[in-house]
Amino acid sequence: MNMLSLVEITMLSMCSKRTRRLIKAFCPKRDDMKIAIYLIREGRIHISNDRRKEDIWFYITSPTLKMLHSVEIGDSFCPISLEKRIPEEEYSIYLFFEDKIEGLKTVSDYLCSFFEVDNIHSVYVNSLLKPYAPQILMEWILNRQERLYHFMTECKNTSDTVAENLLDKCRFMDIAHFNLELTPNFKTSFEFGGACLSVKKGHWLTIDNLLNINCLVLNISGSILTSMEMNVFLKHWMTTNLWLRYVSINMNVMVQEVLFSGIPVIQQEDDFRRDYRRPCGRVIEITGGFDITRNDGTTATIIHDGTLGEKTFCMVVWNNE
Repeated sequence: MNMLSLVEITMLSMCSKRTRRLIKAFCPKRDDMKIAIYLIREGRIHISNDRRKEDIWFYITSPTLKMLHSVEIGDSFCPISLEKRIPEEEYSIYLFFEDKIEGLKTVSDYLCSFFEVDNIHSVYVNSLLKPYAPQILMEWILNRQERLYHFMTECKNTSDTVAENLLDKCRFMDIAHFNLELTPNFKTSFEFGGACLSVKKGHWLTIDNLLNINCLVLNISGSILTSMEMNVFLKHWMTTNLWLRYVSINMNVMVQEVLFSGIPVIQQEDDFRRDYRRPCGRVIEITGGFDITRNDGTTATIIHDGTLGEKTFCMVVWNNE
């Protein structure tokens, strides 16, 4: 049992319930096991163990492949095909399910149970297979676990209803990336308090949405926020204890007098350089900028490329410890 690889243990566990019980009884538990679900052009599940450098891909597929064998998953036998890619030395396992979303659920539940993994780690989903697929998958995820570490969605044909549902659930995510094609009149309310939020095509994002976000890293592109609205945001930051460490918002052209209205500002010289460590650990160089101070003494710098006429509002918050 100690010498079996990840793919050998997984395949052996699917032979019968008896072998599965034997493996769980005698095989040492693999720590650092992660399970990720992909529902893009096809349904896939990735299990990986970084410490042992092991990983397997499960493809939920149609019966076009030659599947000469079956394995036991849950309460049914499932047609299966196993392939090994050379030179990557990775294994791909193809499993047939009539409904790909149900297949993803069944196999994910099986893997979580067998490897004693409490939570699915990541979900990457779009709406190519079914318009409501992202919503169906996320409702199932959050019914089986309290939070999701990483969520990413990119949909060109998402309905406003699905988008509203996903954004409502982002409060249960630690890292969330949204790239959704939405109608010009789309509006919603949501809260986010995880580590990182990224929004593309964010024309729908309002100042009220912005004031309900409290995370370490915030990236928003395509917004139509104004200098007056960003002034409200800065005053909100100065009077609260937000976690924000790095903010980048693509917006309308900034007007310095409006942006800093009623806010004490120290403008640094263009040749004044400081090193800033981003929450991800990477160090970047900050040149010049406008310093503002929060009520608790925390300093933030608003920086820009060239002049304040640029359309990207960027703010870094310095760690005073």
